[in-house]
Amino acid sequence: MVVVNKIAFEYDVFGDFACDVAIGNTVRSTFCFVEFEDAQENSIFQKGNRYKPSFGQRLEHGYSQVMDWFCKIESMRNSPHEFVDRFGVPSIEYHGILIIGRNSSMDATMRYRLDWRSKNLRLLHKHVVVSSYDDLLMHFQDKLETIHTYRQ
Repeated sequence: MVVVNKIAFEYDVFGDFACDVAIGNTVRSTFCFVEFEDAQENSIFQKGNRYKPSFGQRLEHGYSQVMDWFCKIESMRNSPHEFVDRFGVPSIEYHGILIIGRNSSMDATMRYRLDWRSKNLRLLHKHVVVSSYDDLLMHFQDKLETIHTYRQ
C-alpha cells in the first residue's frame, strides 16, 4: 500500500475483535490489519522437542487473532452496507501483519523457518506477513532513506 488515507488504532473489526492498527486506501479499497505482540526471548520460538524449537505461544496467539479478523470480515461479505459504514467502501481487499519478537532471539535456522512461514502460509489466499520489530525498524529506515534521497 503506497498511499494511506485511513488509519485507526485499536480498530473494531465488526464488533467482535480489534486489531492494534488498521491502515487503508479507500480509493483502492485496500486495507491492512496489524497485530503487535511482545518482543520477549521466546515470543517467536520456544523450547520444543530436543531437536528444534517450536513456534512460540505468542506467535501462535497473534496469528490466531489475524485468523479471527479474516473470518469475521469474510462472514460479513454479504453486507456491503456494513463495509461502507466501517471502511467507506462496499468491499475491500485486505492483508494482515503480525509484528513480534526480535532478530537477536533467532539463529539462522529459526530465521529461515519464520521467513518461510511468512512467505508461504496464507489465510483465504491472503498474505499474512510475520515480521520482527527489528525488521519493521529496518523497513521504516529504508523508506526514510528513500524519501531523503528523493528530496535531494
